[in-house]
Amino acid sequence: MPECSTIYRKLAPALVLAGLGPLALAPPAAHGQTADQPSVQRQLEELRHLIEQQQKTIGELQSRVQALQGQETEMHQSVQQDSEARHMRGISRERAVELMQALSRGDLDAIEREPWQPGY
Repeated sequence: MPECSTIYRKLAPALVLAGLGPLALAPPAAHGQTADQPSVQRQLEELRHLIEQQQKTIGELQSRVQALQGQETEMHQSVQQDSEARHMRGISRERAVELMQALSRGDLDAIEREPWQPGY
């Protein structure tokens, strides 16, 4: 069986990634479990549990990113199908910001009601 300090050295990067600080890297004084210090086996179980939680979170985040990328693709295709080049001249910076805010909210109806001119 490997020495306790060897196990800790090997686990150090994973412990740091799991959010356990440098104190978690100090090997216990004894190899067994005490009231203040759980056994190495228990610590490994806790670490495995933390890693499983992180993997689940990463999987959920990847699913959300894929969903957002799908929405972005749909929106881009919709804009390409519906759009003709249009422009407005002589609007203030404040009005341009208002239009961008409407766009960021997805309020396309408000943008469509504007007095657009054809072309660039």
